[in-house]
Amino acid sequence: MSSNSEFNFPENIKSSIEEEYKERRNKLSAKNQKAYAFFLDSQSVIEGDKEIFNEFLNSLIENDYKNNFVDIIENFEDIEVYRRFLASILIYMRINNFEDSPDKFLYFCIAVEAAMQFKSNKGKGNTRLFKDFFKENLSEDSKLKMISHFKIKEVNNTVKSQNFLMYKYGKSKLIKNKKKSFVPSCYRLKQCYVDTGKCYPKHGCYLKSNPHKINDQLDHVLDYLYQKRSNFVHDGRVFSHPVDGSIGDVWRHPAKKKFIGISYSLNLYDLFSLYEEALLTYFTKINGAE
Repeated sequence: MSSNSEFNFPENIKSSIEEEYKERRNKLSAKNQKAYAFFLDSQSVIEGDKEIFNEFLNSLIENDYKNNFVDIIENFEDIEVYRRFLASILIYMRINNFEDSPDKFLYFCIAVEAAMQFKSNKGKGNTRLFKDFFKENLSEDSKLKMISHFKIKEVNNTVKSQNFLMYKYGKSKLIKNKKKSFVPSCYRLKQCYVDTGKCYPKHGCYLKSNPHKINDQLDHVLDYLYQKRSNFVHDGRVFSHPVDGSIGDVWRHPAKKKFIGISYSLNLYDLFSLYEEALLTYFTKINGAE
C-alpha cells in the first residue's frame, strides 16, 4: 500500500484500463499518438481514480464503513461494475458542492441511479431500480428507520411519554388523548409505541413481528422520494427537505391514486448514510458473486 493511498489499486482493473488505452493508441497514426499523448495515458487515469477513491473514503458519513469500502475497491474484477461504482461515488461526492437541500437531494437520487444502471438492468424502470437499491441492500433496522419517518395516517395519541415505562412493563393501561398525530401506515395500537406522532421501532413495532411486510411499507417511502425527484426533473418543483423536525406534505398514493396528507421527517444526512450502507452491501454482493 503506497504512502499516498489507503488501498491497493485492483490489478485486474489496472490491466483492463491499460489494455483499453493501448487499443485506442493503436487506432491512431504515430503522429496523432504523439499529439494526443496526454489523453491516451492510462496511468494518469488510474492515478485520477485513486484520488477519487481516497476522497470518497475520507468523506464518508458512516466512517465505520471505511475498511469495508477499501475491501470492495481492492477486489474489483469487472470493469463495468468498477465504473458504475466510480460513477455513483463521483456523483454522490458532488453533494458537498451545493448549499441548497433540493440540489443535494437530486444528486443523491442520481448517485443511486448510476449505481443501478448495469447491463443486466436494461429494460427495468428507474423507479424500480431506485426502490430495489434500498429494499435489497438495507438492514432491517435501517428500513424501519425510513418507515418510521414517513407518516401517512392519523390516529389519537395513545400513550403519554411519562407513562411509557410503566406501560412497557404492563403496569399501566393505554391512555388516549383527543389530539391526533400522523403515524406510519403500519401502526397497530397494541404493538406500537407512538408519542405525539413519533415512532419508536426499538420499543414496540408491528413490523418486527411481521418482517415479511417491511418492504411493502418501505415502498411508500421510496415511492414518495422518487416522486419528489421526478417532480423536480420534469416540472422544476423543488423538495423542501426537512433538516430538524418534520414537514407536512401532500403525496399521490400510487395504489389509491389520490392525494393524501403526510408527515415526513427523515434528515438529509440520514438519507446519505442509508445510501452509503446500501452502496456497500450492493457492491459487496456483486464482487462476491463474480
